[in-house]
Amino acid sequence: MKIPAPPQLKKTANSWWQRFAGRVRNGLLAQEIIDRFSKMRLLCQPYIVTFEAHGLAPQTPTPAGCSLRLLTREDAKQMRAIGDRLGTEEQIRTDLETLRCYGAFRGPLLIGCTWVNLRSVPLIYRGGVLFEIQDDEAYLFNMHIDPAHRGLRVAPWLRAQVLAVLAAEGRVRCYSLSMLGNRSSRIFKARLGAQEREWRLSLHIGFGPLPGLDLRLSRRGAPLRTRMWHRRPAWSST
Repeated sequence: MKIPAPPQLKKTANSWWQRFAGRVRNGLLAQEIIDRFSKMRLLCQPYIVTFEAHGLAPQTPTPAGCSLRLLTREDAKQMRAIGDRLGTEEQIRTDLETLRCYGAFRGPLLIGCTWVNLRSVPLIYRGGVLFEIQDDEAYLFNMHIDPAHRGLRVAPWLRAQVLAVLAAEGRVRCYSLSMLGNRSSRIFKARLGAQEREWRLSLHIGFGPLPGLDLRLSRRGAPLRTRMWHRRPAWSST
């Protein structure tokens, strides 16, 4: 007689399969492999520095009933509810002390958010600075939309709204990072008029005090304030 798998094991297997299938569907199979190796502290990640600006983005209609608001520490519980990727409530509150986060609301319900760093553009994975942010710049990262509200075109509206808010403050040059193999992210940004300015490669064997290396592979358009290579901090120090 076949013994059925425990419910928890079934749930874990289903969750793994759904994640794998989603990565393949979105052209992220290569990225999944890179992510798996990075968890073992073996990093070989090609990525792109992208330039974004309010003037480049097309007009984006507001989804029905949606509004934008700058989030505060009091919103941490709602932020945690829309996705584990944002961290614990305490982590979110700590991040909000030094970073901005804008939320998309449908009525009183938070359905999406995106973060803004006004200090620096980081090196990918675990610390280090690619270049410092100036007064007319911003770095955009970690957009998350509640799965129950995907398909309403909240993401492009949220991105366009944040770019407009930043432009009104004089921050007319914005940057973001995309993994080279993340086709869906690159298409999303291209539809908003974003320009891929620089291709880079991060390399790191993260054992002991060994530093890593971040290299520029190529660039197009106006040059960014990056060096040809950056030293990545030791993995254990981040």
